[in-house]
Amino acid sequence: MDSGIECILSNFADDTKLSGAVDTLEGRDAIKGDMNRFRRWAHTNLMKFNKAKCKVVHLSRSKSKRRYKLGGEWFEGSTEEKDLGVSVKMPDVEFFVNLGDWPLEKKKPPQNLHPIFSWCGSSESKDIVMPTYDLTDSVLETMGRVSLDMMSVQANTGPSWEDKNTTAFWRGRDSRKERLELVKLSRKYPEIIDAAFTNFFFFKHDENLYGPIVKHISFFDFFKYKYQINIDGTVAAYRLPYLLAGNSVVLKQDSIYYEHFYNELQPWKHYIPFKSDLSDLLEKLQWAKEHDEEAKKIAKSGQEFARNNLMGDHIFCYYFKLFQEYSSLQVSEPKIRDGMEKVQQPEDDLFPCTCHRKKTKDEL
Repeated sequence: MDSGIECILSNFADDTKLSGAVDTLEGRDAIKGDMNRFRRWAHTNLMKFNKAKCKVVHLSRSKSKRRYKLGGEWFEGSTEEKDLGVSVKMPDVEFFVNLGDWPLEKKKPPQNLHPIFSWCGSSESKDIVMPTYDLTDSVLETMGRVSLDMMSVQANTGPSWEDKNTTAFWRGRDSRKERLELVKLSRKYPEIIDAAFTNFFFFKHDENLYGPIVKHISFFDFFKYKYQINIDGTVAAYRLPYLLAGNSVVLKQDSIYYEHFYNELQPWKHYIPFKSDLSDLLEKLQWAKEHDEEAKKIAKSGQEFARNNLMGDHIFCYYFKLFQEYSSLQVSEPKIRDGMEKVQQPEDDLFPCTCHRKKTKDEL
């Protein structure tokens, strides 16, 4: 079914979802073309659309809403997203959760390791890494936190590549020395880098040197700029999934820290790397400007990676597989201990997991 599809195709039980950014005429035509491919596929396979179930959902701050039709009939609009769910049985597990940013379990002999689940890992630690609280929360809340929601970012990726500001962009707080260096570079080369602090906490005594602080801006406005700088904070910068989801190219600092998906990321394919001390950042920015088509291709690959690996259903499935694999390694039976409280499960299935599902379908 997905052969030749240009947009994002997601299958949930017996539902099919087609999504894409419609900020240009090309984006609009891509969705219309894919819907026509669906109709031809259904006809070839002696199936039909249930048009009563076909709805259009707009995720945008814009008041203009495009309309779509198939076979002469207009699709109705919808103000909410609802997917069919499939229940999966979670194994009984017992472990520690690190609620701080820094990984805790230092490298040591296997028999002395503790099962600590953390949001971030490092080359110097052995924590079990799960999706960050930020990404997990944005999935659970869906549209509740618009500025940090993967689906919202897809719909608000700013101007087309050719119309973006060619200054490299960064905003954040003073949580690492290299961030101070980045602001210094911005002061020295303002036509190349626009970097500023929105808050001082760790280096308050240096505020006179690196301030003044600037106002926060909408995360969507980041994508008015062609080059996004991703630099560590206290640990890995948890904004990376959202930067990848936009259509700007990400320049990522080399780091000992990593999130749950970093093993799948490839430098020069999904992002442009630069050294941890920022010594080659200007050189990499110059390369990007001199190789615009290649930089655009990297931006597109990064965006596709986010759409194919970091959306809500992917995060839920990652947790399921993580706990499933972990349960097979447990050497003792989990117990309900004194003082524990049962956590009630939510009743709504925002992003049902599709792991190990046998698909049966008689209608598209």
